[in-house]
Amino acid sequence: MSRILILCGRYPADLSKGSDLRFQNLCKQLAQRNECFLVCLGEVPVGIDPLAHIGVRDFETLPPRPDTGRSFLRHLRLTNAHFLRHSVPTYLARTQGALKRLVAKWEVDAAVCLVPPAAEMLLPIDIPKLLDFCDSRTLTFRRMLDNRGGEMNAAERLGVYVKYFRERQRERSLVRQFDRAMTISEADRACLLRISGAHPGKVVVVPNGVASEALSQAAGTKGRKRSVVFWGNLDFPPNWTAVNYFHKDIFLPHLAAQDVEWHIIGKGADESIRELSRHPLIHLHGFVDDLYEEISSHGVMVNPMVEGSGLKNKVLEAFACRLPVVSTTMGIEAVSARADKHFLVADDPAAFAGAVMRCLKEEDLAATMSGAARQFVENHFEWGAIGEKLDVLVKEIAR
Repeated sequence: MSRILILCGRYPADLSKGSDLRFQNLCKQLAQRNECFLVCLGEVPVGIDPLAHIGVRDFETLPPRPDTGRSFLRHLRLTNAHFLRHSVPTYLARTQGALKRLVAKWEVDAAVCLVPPAAEMLLPIDIPKLLDFCDSRTLTFRRMLDNRGGEMNAAERLGVYVKYFRERQRERSLVRQFDRAMTISEADRACLLRISGAHPGKVVVVPNGVASEALSQAAGTKGRKRSVVFWGNLDFPPNWTAVNYFHKDIFLPHLAAQDVEWHIIGKGADESIRELSRHPLIHLHGFVDDLYEEISSHGVMVNPMVEGSGLKNKVLEAFACRLPVVSTTMGIEAVSARADKHFLVADDPAAFAGAVMRCLKEEDLAATMSGAARQFVENHFEWGAIGEKLDVLVKEIAR
């Protein structure tokens, strides 16, 4: 059993966010197998005790990065590799000193950093280090440019290029400086290895698991509506671009004429999404308390992602709830399931709509595919199995 310091940003309490879902479950899995000590940059929400909630032995809160008093030099940086040193050098020095004292106090064997922007704090501390990138920002910005670059004006395109270059340099530097890095999908891993030039074993895929509440859904399926459903935080760019793409290229030209309803679930909808939901067949629900109960009656889960990276938790949730899935290739790339067995995939709008109609009309196809997908997620994406893989990784660097 190793003694592990886990460095987090704010406490991961909002499980409607994919990052918080990942961080909280990774912390719990580490704490089940090791003596863990949590450091949060910011206060823990009132009413939450990390010792009981996550199972850590001890925890400490340190001040978050200040929004005032930042150095003007941050605007002149070519890279984000030393962003804290350029923007808040006094804060960085104090935080590094506090972390060194905690490492000595807790007699830590290794550190796990769950927030890449804070990884700079751990670099001078002489212990083995593991960094979770979750997904690669470099890949996210590259795909944003590929998908929407032609629609941007010159200033917008330049702004994204600057962010892309700065993040590329940060990820390159951190992969090289940490003992090991982990990420959520093979596409993100390939990107990190390519930009860093590191040996293949330096970056390991540790996926997300599926929520236990989704797995606890009843085995049978309800009478399916003639409807499709999409869910996620709608202020997250890959989600709202997916909604806009589906609306313009798939729903209006192909599905609306066949009286297929479309249900959109999630908080953060802007005026453009609220406007499109005025269509009589489109229903915008906002945040719902019981997501899995809400989605279980719909006919098909659609995942029309056209940018972004990482693993889409909504796909795992749909699999667990026995909901047939139709996705673009990008939306399903991080899930090692098989097309036509566990889901249908289409990148052409007309083909996507055709796949949706197959699932709505062919009950045997929908039932067989959703049953196989449920078995697949049980076999590969339970948090316990993912925790075992993470524990092996931590013990390797601790040695």
